[in-house]
Amino acid sequence: DGFKAFDGTVRKKDWDRPGEYLKVLRYLTYGRKEDNLHVNVSQLHAGTIGHGPIMRRYVSNLDINDTKLGAQFDAYNNYGGFEFHVNDMTKFNILTLLTFVKPLSFYFDDYRSRSLSFGVTYASDRQAPTKVEQSRDIEGVLDLDGVDTEAINFTGVDAEFKFFKNRNVDLKSYLDYSKMMSFGSGRTLGLLGRFNFFLKKIHALRTRIELRHLSA
Repeated sequence: DGFKAFDGTVRKKDWDRPGEYLKVLRYLTYGRKEDNLHVNVSQLHAGTIGHGPIMRRYVSNLDINDTKLGAQFDAYNNYGGFEFHVNDMTKFNILTLLTFVKPLSFYFDDYRSRSLSFGVTYASDRQAPTKVEQSRDIEGVLDLDGVDTEAINFTGVDAEFKFFKNRNVDLKSYLDYSKMMSFGSGRTLGLLGRFNFFLKKIHALRTRIELRHLSA
């Protein structure tokens, strides 16, 4: 009792918009996050842009009734680069772009000069909900078709500098300013550390220390 036998029918709610036909692709990844070229098309992996004050560990698939295939594309060299993230490849309603330049790399070749970078970030949620009226369809699935939405935009600037590096220790500082347009802003001062341990093969310990100040 309490169980219904499988009758071979397909649950329509799982295939009621174009993006859900992409759910057959779980993930497609090339490279890693800090490689010169990194491509990640995925339903599974969380996305972070830059140091993360605007987007950190963002996951687009929280609703089992609505599958999204997101993408992240990062590329950089000694002189600059960019990071791009989109939550849904069929709608592009949440997207983030970071571009950065390393100006001293054009004149010097040491690691400190090549590490100094200045970046600009833009992010947008084109359908941010402002009012939610919950209702359920005949299958009991939450229906949000009547939600009021508006576009919410973010901008940010940042600076980064690696001040110490050897075989075992890598220390990098950063400063970010981010602004939610028409609303508040935030400032972040941080220190990233990487510590390598050599026990037959390399093991790395990563640390992050941050000081944040956020307005209302």
